[in-house]
Amino acid sequence: DGPIKADATGQQVEIQHDFSPAWSLLLGAGFRTTSLTGFSTEAELAAARQKLNVDGKSLSRQRRFRDYEADHAVLRGEVSGDFQALGVRHRLLVGADFDRFENSQLFLRFRPAAVSGNPSDQAANVIDVFAPVYGRFPLPTPGPQTNRLDVQEAVGLYIQDQISLSDALQIRLGVRYDDFSLESLNRATGVSQSRSESRLSPQVGLVWTAAPSLSLFAAYGEGFRSNIGATAKGEIFEPETSRSFEAGLRFTLLEGDLSGTLAYFSMRKSQVLAADPANPGFSLPIGKAGSQGLEFDLNGRLPGGIEALLSYAYVEAEARSDVLDPNFSLQIRKGDRLINIPAHTANAQLARDFAVGATEVRLGAGVQHVGERLGETATKFELPAYTLVRLFGAWRATDRVEVFGEIQNLFDETYYTNSFSTLWVQPGSPRTGSVGVRLRF
Repeated sequence: DGPIKADATGQQVEIQHDFSPAWSLLLGAGFRTTSLTGFSTEAELAAARQKLNVDGKSLSRQRRFRDYEADHAVLRGEVSGDFQALGVRHRLLVGADFDRFENSQLFLRFRPAAVSGNPSDQAANVIDVFAPVYGRFPLPTPGPQTNRLDVQEAVGLYIQDQISLSDALQIRLGVRYDDFSLESLNRATGVSQSRSESRLSPQVGLVWTAAPSLSLFAAYGEGFRSNIGATAKGEIFEPETSRSFEAGLRFTLLEGDLSGTLAYFSMRKSQVLAADPANPGFSLPIGKAGSQGLEFDLNGRLPGGIEALLSYAYVEAEARSDVLDPNFSLQIRKGDRLINIPAHTANAQLARDFAVGATEVRLGAGVQHVGERLGETATKFELPAYTLVRLFGAWRATDRVEVFGEIQNLFDETYYTNSFSTLWVQPGSPRTGSVGVRLRF
């Protein structure tokens, strides 16, 4: 339907002033403006409007127009200090930030007719997925769907103190105060909604060095952030809150050449949003959600000068409350998995440097494995697991010139990175290669 134009322009500045080796001031500001404009034809995801479910070949399609604009401004300032008090060492951080986000959305949409009325191919805006003929019908004119302006302003204050009680034991205490206001105007109806809220979010952590090569850690924290946007019916969202806990150990092997981390984590969130499968571009509040699992990381240098990196994560992520979407009777039940989050992921990489005459060559290989993932909320649609291999290398011809290259997806595997519907799946990239030259001046 012609080009979809996206623009993003940002500016930022950061200034740090050291009053002394122990005390410093950091100031930062940023402004970013973005826009997205254009027409598109996209799959209809509501089953009652989809002819593909009837004959297995005729894909019913929506036509849409988007005109999105957003401005985001941020200010931040913090003071950090390192000092002794009451016989112990303190590393103090005190700061404040301000955030203003203005989000304008104009969204027009044509939807195909319900299949129960046996619509014509033109009324359903279908295309044969096995023998597509583009331009077969006149492009339908999308009608009003969303025309809204959301403006959020937020102020945050925070303080954190990392206290060294001894050479072996450190604790971290902190708290953050957030206050935000949201003004949401439905420009199509003239109806304005607003919400404001404030919250204190504490955090605490500790690190105990049990031995020169082993330390144990634990941390607890609470979080708070607003949810920008609205449902397909125009209802604005409650803010999201979270509670997280992490505990584990850090260790070194081979006289410090290898270092690793093993950690258990758990997080609980309320007022969580998920993609609305019947209304792409919109979200659904699914209530409570949680995740827990294990993470393992190992990196360093093996005998023979081989650099190694290994990571593995096991994650259980699921809804923690029952939710019924009143628009399409989409039942999300407690215990349902969250989409696009694999239970198992693993990465491994090996690299080694070689001397070639007076120059240096670096060669390496990596493997990435991603397990099965749920592909659509409240269904049993799964994206298959995949394993990708990549090769990389670099030749440092001089101190100023480096030639480098990489091959991604070496064996050209077909895979899918994410989705939120059986009809809306993102395929992964095929085998790709790149070569570049890096110059230093």
